[in-house]
Amino acid sequence: MTVTDASIDSVAVLSLDGRLDSRTAPALKSALEEHWRRQRYRAVLDCSRLEYVSSAGLQVLLIAGKIAASHGGQLAFSGLGAFLGDVFAMTQFHQIFPVYATAEEAAAALKGE
Repeated sequence: MTVTDASIDSVAVLSLDGRLDSRTAPALKSALEEHWRRQRYRAVLDCSRLEYVSSAGLQVLLIAGKIAASHGGQLAFSGLGAFLGDVFAMTQFHQIFPVYATAEEAAAALKGE
């Protein structure tokens, strides 16, 4: 998996490309930790190119969301395909995290627009 780091209106956008599993989850964790070191706790995870997520990947997402919330921030997701949308529905993640069609919509929501 590749994590590409960008921002939209000062909101971090991490684009995930590939598979999020036990082998690749540490890369996402490291990318998020870099933002946390800079006191940036609002982030969009753009999943439009994410092909697969395992239970280990879901665990990283859940822990990251809790860390962000504990510092007054939030994670939002965008670009969920059919597979990931089904995973979010089965795991109830769509009730924990806001989900948007695009990264731009998610960033605007996190910024409060």
